[in-house]
Amino acid sequence: MTDQHMTNKIKQLIACLLAIYGWSAVCCAADKDSVAVVDIVVEDNELMHDATIEFEIYKDGINSIYAKNKIYIKEQLKEKTTRFVLPLSTVINYTRIVFATSRKQGVISPVNLHFGNNLFLVERGDTVKIHLYPKKISDVKFSGKSAVKYNCSYELNNLPSLGEKENKSFYKMVDAGKYSVALAFLNTWADSLYATADAVLENADHSIGQEIKELIKLDTRAFLYNVLRVRMQALFESNKQNRALLENMRTQLMDSKYTTISKAEETLAAKSYGWCDLLLNNEQFLEMINRTLKEYPERGNASGASPNEWMLGLSNRYGGNVKDKLLVLMLLKNMDRDGGVKSYISETLIPNRENEYIKALNSIIARSEGSVAYNFSLKDASGKTHLLTDYKEKVVIIDFWFTGCTGCMLLAKEMKAIIADYEDKSDVLFVSINVDKYRDVWLRSLEQGKYTEAGALNLWTDGLARNHPILAYYNIQSFPTLLIIDKNGLLASRYPPRPINTDPESANRFKELVNKYR
Repeated sequence: MTDQHMTNKIKQLIACLLAIYGWSAVCCAADKDSVAVVDIVVEDNELMHDATIEFEIYKDGINSIYAKNKIYIKEQLKEKTTRFVLPLSTVINYTRIVFATSRKQGVISPVNLHFGNNLFLVERGDTVKIHLYPKKISDVKFSGKSAVKYNCSYELNNLPSLGEKENKSFYKMVDAGKYSVALAFLNTWADSLYATADAVLENADHSIGQEIKELIKLDTRAFLYNVLRVRMQALFESNKQNRALLENMRTQLMDSKYTTISKAEETLAAKSYGWCDLLLNNEQFLEMINRTLKEYPERGNASGASPNEWMLGLSNRYGGNVKDKLLVLMLLKNMDRDGGVKSYISETLIPNRENEYIKALNSIIARSEGSVAYNFSLKDASGKTHLLTDYKEKVVIIDFWFTGCTGCMLLAKEMKAIIADYEDKSDVLFVSINVDKYRDVWLRSLEQGKYTEAGALNLWTDGLARNHPILAYYNIQSFPTLLIIDKNGLLASRYPPRPINTDPESANRFKELVNKYR
């Protein structure tokens, strides 16, 4: 092989590696069919100050607000046009596109891209330019071969939620005690907007495939009906004694537009980002209503179905991929806190077949209590790197937190005395892991001592924030979160009893659990 031929081979390999990791490169020909090419075009110079773009690409077909298994690609924008080659694990991938400038801007994006409208269906072979303007000037615009699909998604993602006028009408009916009328009003609003969305998709040209259209429809329906459920839950919390209202809500939640999925729709409904999330949240709300109604004497004095009975009922109501994905979401929502959900799913409900959802279930279960803990590699305030394996033969208690988290401050206050109790115990280590995006914010919080204790090992996720792999590994959805790792490096407890100031015995229960593993 000649030196020139070798050089060309090396260049080709480098190009492929760059494409795999999402950096600004053109992928080699062998991989071009498994990627999408996105050009970010910044149309106003004021947006270039400390500007970054981040792609969050959902992996392996597990699409949900609760899914942490994603590819993250982030780069600072230094040129007006920056090309990204996105590696896609499946033919169609849900992808969030996040734009940010200097953190002085806060959490409000200077362009009209936010959590409500920045989710797109990205396909292998897509080529699109995304034009960014200050939102005071223009919305985001799209051009290129795949622009029609992105424009459609963006338009529908910007559908209005309940506005001031609709909210006033709704609460006026509620205040008058006209609950059925109020719920019917919400349904009419949702159905009307869905009809608008359906017309937008039907009028789009044929460059949008039918599968994409159906997924967008399912996600749009899920968004609109989720607004209804949130309003119903607010009514539920303030009217638990109103049997007629609760029964009306139960009837609505069991309406066929929520529960009926045809065999043809089943695969797409599971693949959808929002549909199974909607089903699970509706099912949980439905169970709350059923438990409340059963508290009335004429309905019997049973407190409601056990978590396992409820899951079995849910499992019987849905089938195929929808059922399998719902089981995944149960675990991803950390429903194994009570009632042995994890063991019940693994022993009773996992079907004897193989698909991406069954693989995900087995993967989640494999990372649960009793499994090998994640071997983190994180830095302390001095820049020294620490690995979990550096602390063999120690019980390690990990506390995940972020600046501004009130619950994190309250927990830290209770943990100070506990950490002091173990100060002379060489076989116990307390570790705080901070998920702030910026190092100086974390360091200021360390100095203040509101969230941490000097007796703990205080580490940082190095700017990856909530996108760090350790959070995906444990599927951490909320903060603060406590974990206990035993002396063998196994996850001993995902949900240790949290010390709280309103329960004097809670600290003792926590220490008893720690001592169990010493």
